[in-house]
Amino acid sequence: MNVTYHFPKDRYILIGTVIKASGIAGEVVVFPLSRQPENFRDYPEMVLVDQSGELSPRLHVESIRLRRDQVIIKFDRVGERSFAEKLVGMGVLLAQEHLPTIADGEYYWRDIVGKKVVSVDKQYLGTVQRLFSNGAQDVLVVVAEDREYLIPVVAAIVKDMDGEEIVVDPSPSLLNINMAENNTSH
Repeated sequence: MNVTYHFPKDRYILIGTVIKASGIAGEVVVFPLSRQPENFRDYPEMVLVDQSGELSPRLHVESIRLRRDQVIIKFDRVGERSFAEKLVGMGVLLAQEHLPTIADGEYYWRDIVGKKVVSVDKQYLGTVQRLFSNGAQDVLVVVAEDREYLIPVVAAIVKDMDGEEIVVDPSPSLLNINMAENNTSH
């Protein structure tokens, strides 16, 4: 299920989706969008958003538990299961000011999506459409017209991510493999 939520992206970041109610006290089960659900423990309050873009008031977190790859949250304004059930399908937002500080050389994926990607010899390869993790490293999905490249985010390939453009030094075989895969899938 791929749901789009409309919210002020300059103020909030989408961190999860409410997938069900839990227990009788009004807890909700959230599927986190990051690979680090334990980070939810550091967030004092959150906002929910429905598919029409309507935002809830800020909800203070009373308790958080982790269960496998899910987060169980008790919010202050949600007192019973029947109310929690009405929250299923809503997006969970975190105010930008609550984002953890990141170290130099680290990036939030949201800051990379939309950046132009060029080779070290200034050849335009495309724009980052999205990222994913393959378990070993993050991978940029770079798209331009009818081309798509999957570029691993490793120091040997990605040379600079600090500017307006991402500079990469992929081997010709990496680009050719990506092109061959794209041509066989059409």
